[in-house]
Amino acid sequence: MFEWVKKGLSDDVGAMDEARVGAMITVLTFLGCAVTSVIMNEHHDFKMQDFGMGFGAMAAGIGGWFGFRGKN
Repeated sequence: MFEWVKKGLSDDVGAMDEARVGAMITVLTFLGCAVTSVIMNEHHDFKMQDFGMGFGAMAAGIGGWFGFRGKN
C-alpha cells in the first residue's frame, strides 16, 4: 500500500511532486480540522452543507493549482 501512495505522489520520473504532496496534506488537514471541530463542539450540530461547500472550495483550489501547472 505504501508503494501505491508513493507512486501516486510522484511525477513521471519518480521524484516526489511537491504539488501532490501539498494537496494530500491540505486534504488531510481539512478532514482533521472537521473531525476536531465535531469532537470539540459537542453541543453544535455538524452541518453537512457547510462541510460540503468547504470541501468543494478546497477541491476547486487544488484543481486550479494543478490546472495552472499544465503538465498533469
